Amino acid sequence: MAIIDKLLLKLNPKKVIERSPFFDGKWYADNYGIKTDPAKHYLEEGWLLDYDPSDRFSSKDYLINNPDIQGINPLLHYVVFGKNEGRRPFVPKQGKVNDYETEKIDIPYEEYFRQIEEKKIVSFDVFDTLVIRPFVKADELFAYMERESGLQGFSDARKKAEVDARKKLGKEVNIDEIYEQIDERYRPLKQAEIDYEIRFCHVNPSILPIYEKARESGKRVIATSDMYLDATIVKEILAGSGYVMDAVYVSCDHNRTKGSGELFDYVLNEENVKAEEMIHFGDNYISDYSEARRKNISAYQTPKIVDQALSEEENRSYLSFYQTHDDLAA
Repeated sequence: MAIIDKLLLKLNPKKVIERSPFFDGKWYADNYGIKTDPAKHYLEEGWLLDYDPSDRFSSKDYLINNPDIQGINPLLHYVVFGKNEGRRPFVPKQGKVNDYETEKIDIPYEEYFRQIEEKKIVSFDVFDTLVIRPFVKADELFAYMERESGLQGFSDARKKAEVDARKKLGKEVNIDEIYEQIDERYRPLKQAEIDYEIRFCHVNPSILPIYEKARESGKRVIATSDMYLDATIVKEILAGSGYVMDAVYVSCDHNRTKGSGELFDYVLNEENVKAEEMIHFGDNYISDYSEARRKNISAYQTPKIVDQALSEEENRSYLSFYQTHDDLAA
């Protein structure tokens, strides 16, 4: 990292933002109707609202694709640390739902099956890979819970509580630690959130054949997930969809993430295998694909279910609505 940015991060983080080529104060103020100092607003509030610092950097996508840095201003992280770590800046989506390395959303089952035969362990990401939910984004569950419970303000409070928990504890947090940071009136919803996750998660039909091939081939099949729900809950979710796993590794249990690569190191050590003997499947480019490959694990980025759905001709009419609406209805 540049020495001056490292010093400014401690002394004047707003200056780091202002110096970045990914921050455009005029664009930011015009786009979001900000009347105060744009850099100060983005530093203190904007990134928490998923505002982008310019049309060249997506705050939300950077955090989604780097789950190990939740609770940190995404532009600050990229400028001071992420760029030197080889992380990518993500351009806000315009006219596309998602961008993949190959820009394809078909699943090369034959290649997957061939690779599985050569490995000892087959690892899967859980959410949006083995199982899917009836929401485009994970936090839409909170909006649904707010509507069902009638407790106004829950969705924003729940998202903020997760950010606060990560800031306060400085580690991967679990659902108990998240709810410790939320207003007391919302705390009874913790069990409801767990119950909804169990209820709503169901098998991803695109990934099921890969899982079945791994089982039929007699491989050891494991789940590796960056998640605030512990392994006990994740196992229940998987069992409800018919998955039988030989082991489940979750970031909040081990204070290690796939996004940093550390959870993969932990799994390889626990399973007592070499990286070359394992294959991993998951939908996240950074945490499931590039970090796994950096560890010499064979890895494939699987398509997101929403992209598969919107790629089908009969569903194209929904595409423009989805791209222009950021709410539960979308």
